[in-house]
Amino acid sequence: MYGVPANIDLTFLNGAELVQIALGRYQIQFHFHSGASVTVDGDWNLTDASGIVVDRSYHTTARPPYRLHQLIGQTVVGTVVSAPTSVSLQFADGEVLQLIDSSESYESFQIQPGNIIV
Repeated sequence: MYGVPANIDLTFLNGAELVQIALGRYQIQFHFHSGASVTVDGDWNLTDASGIVVDRSYHTTARPPYRLHQLIGQTVVGTVVSAPTSVSLQFADGEVLQLIDSSESYESFQIQPGNIIV
């Protein structure tokens, strides 16, 4: 599916603690204590509390070290749906993980439960 629908309800992620991040060659998985998960196949940005991008997706093997590990143990305190381009998860320490729908041909991310596929 291309485009983030405006009516996605992600409130079930509020209060969910991130307990695991799995890095793959073409995919990153975020697993929450609540059993929810987010799988990212497309582009993403991680910003700190001041809004500065501290990590992001790269399309080459040459990249700086990942900084996503700082989210482990953090709790989601809010979500923002910016249809039709992105979804953001706001964490208690002020960091924001933005999931970007970056492809018309392939899935950019999936969110469970709810079978949300963008």
